[in-house]
Order: sequence, then structure tokens, then C-alpha cells
Amino acid sequence: MSEKSGLSLMFAVLVDASAAWRGVKVSPAAALELESLRTLTKAPQAARLAA
Repeated sequence: MSEKSGLSLMFAVLVDASAAWRGVKVSPAAALELESLRTLTKAPQAARLAA
């Protein structure tokens, strides 16, 4: 595991959890970073499913 993969996992969990939280605000910059990390984490999953 690398630092980047650990951070990607952490951000993905926070995004999923924050959807159910009320009063939690995500800045536009953080939202963009989270979306880019989500895209990066989905690419390896798609490759594994296709194999």
C-alpha cells in the first residue's frame, strides 16, 4: 500500500459517510479532489472486473 492509495480510500469513505451527515460542508476544492480520487480508484476496479 502506498500513501496515495491510503488517502484515496480515506477520502472515498469520507465522501460516502458525508452523504448521510447533516451540517457537514465540503469545500468545492475538496469536492474536486475527492472526485478525482474516486475516478482513480474506480479505474483499477474496472480493469479487474474486465479480466
